[in-house]
Amino acid sequence: MMKNLINIAILGAIGGFIGVLFNLWLGNPSRFNIPLDLLVASLLGAGASLIFVFLIANTDRSDTARLLTLALLGGFAWQPVWEGSLNAVNKSVEQNNVIQAEDAIKDAQKTASKIPIANTGKQSALAKEVNTKIEQAYSSIQKIDSLETRMELKEATDDLTEKINGLPPEAIADSKIQENAQRLAQQVAPGSSDFSSLQ
Repeated sequence: MMKNLINIAILGAIGGFIGVLFNLWLGNPSRFNIPLDLLVASLLGAGASLIFVFLIANTDRSDTARLLTLALLGGFAWQPVWEGSLNAVNKSVEQNNVIQAEDAIKDAQKTASKIPIANTGKQSALAKEVNTKIEQAYSSIQKIDSLETRMELKEATDDLTEKINGLPPEAIADSKIQENAQRLAQQVAPGSSDFSSLQ
């Protein structure tokens, strides 16, 4: 296994080296200077080949010829391999933030539904718990760059808003649930929340 890793990295470095020479042959200018370009592309090509072979192509390890060919190709095309990998990581992190926000919003909804039936002393504690969950959701949503991805949370946020609108005003008088829910809704879909009934 270790021998395969070394061979793949070496072929990736060779692919990166060939990629620089190919770009120069096409008449593209050097990024830094030729020796430095060759060194950087070789190192990036070695890493890209490992990513390409093991993560992207998920190649059968027993097919050595195919493994080494893909390693060379991954090294040659190191830039799109690295960009694609970074995009995949970012997408994964973003989806994780969506899941965390969704969970916090659902927890806030469940807790908010307990407020009207709780005794007066417990209502403020439940309201604080709802605020904490809203803050957690807000924090996760702030880490999501894509508005399209944020919009996946619109229905859950609207449901939470509706739940909070239906709470008895005296039960949440001292809390900031309404303000925080409005802020959350605006974070998900700027300009789409309707809190006119609260004012």
